[in-house]
Amino acid sequence: MFASASGWTPRASADETAPSTAAPPAPSTAVPVATPAAEAPPAVAAPAPAHSPDGRIVPSETRREMRTLAWASVSVGAVAAIVAIGTSELLLYQKGVRDDNCDAQKVCTPRGLAASETIHTLVPWNTGSWIAAAVGLGAGVGLWFASRGDRQQTAIGVSPSPSGLAIGVRSTF
Repeated sequence: MFASASGWTPRASADETAPSTAAPPAPSTAVPVATPAAEAPPAVAAPAPAHSPDGRIVPSETRREMRTLAWASVSVGAVAAIVAIGTSELLLYQKGVRDDNCDAQKVCTPRGLAASETIHTLVPWNTGSWIAAAVGLGAGVGLWFASRGDRQQTAIGVSPSPSGLAIGVRSTF
């Protein structure tokens, strides 16, 4: 029987309580070999926690997740900006086609009517892609700045110099 770390002793099984009829084991002639204790991995110092703008401590894992979200958001915003620029170019081209094929009384040739329909189809896509670009890029930049923590520090100091006192500015990033 043995005692566990919690101080409780496990209950003996039926085999352990019955008297043993087997002969006691013969003494061993083997030389005990010292086994090295399991080495613990070296302690790794945790990075210093950063502070959010409102003063709370933000762990580095959260900052890493925020940077990942920032890059994903910037990527989505960039793709949306490319789509927005492309649809804007198409709208300008179709407007030129419509202007060339329609008169002041809005009487159009078939090509002018097709251009007008294309414009009505592209406007929601263009508007939505500009909104997605603004939101994606804005959120990405905001998340990126929020994930930086307190890496950048600026200090103003006064120190002695041969000609008197010197005022200096020091910044780390």
